Amino acid sequence: MTGRNFSPEEKLEIIQEWIQGVSPSHLAVKHRLPDKTLREWRRKYETYGTEGLKRRQAQGIAIAKSKGVYKGRPILYAPNARDPQKRLVYHRVVAMLNDGMAISKIAKEVGITRQTVYRIKNELQ
Repeated sequence: MTGRNFSPEEKLEIIQEWIQGVSPSHLAVKHRLPDKTLREWRRKYETYGTEGLKRRQAQGIAIAKSKGVYKGRPILYAPNARDPQKRLVYHRVVAMLNDGMAISKIAKEVGITRQTVYRIKNELQ
C-alpha cells in the first residue's frame, strides 16, 4: 500500500465519499489504502467527529514523556549501547578521535557514517 500520510481534511473527503455511497473497496483501491484503515477512519469519525481524524501520536508521546515512560529511540553507538559490538565501535571511534584522526577516515575504517562520528565527537565536548 501507499504508506502516505493523509491530512484530516483528506480523510474526511474519503469518508464522505463512502457515506455518499462509494464502496469502501473502490475507495481503498482509488487511494491505495488497506480496507482496515478506511474502517478505522470511519469508526473514529463516527465516534469523535473530525477530531477523531487528527493525529494523536504527538499527544501520546508528550503524555508518555511527562510520565517518564517515553525515552525515544535508543542510540546505537554509545558507551551504554545494548549491543556489545556497537559499544566497542563507540570506544574505538572515541580513541581515534582522541588520536586526532580525520572524521571521514574514522567513518570508513569503522564502517559507520560521518554523521555518527560527528555525533560522538559532539557528545565528547
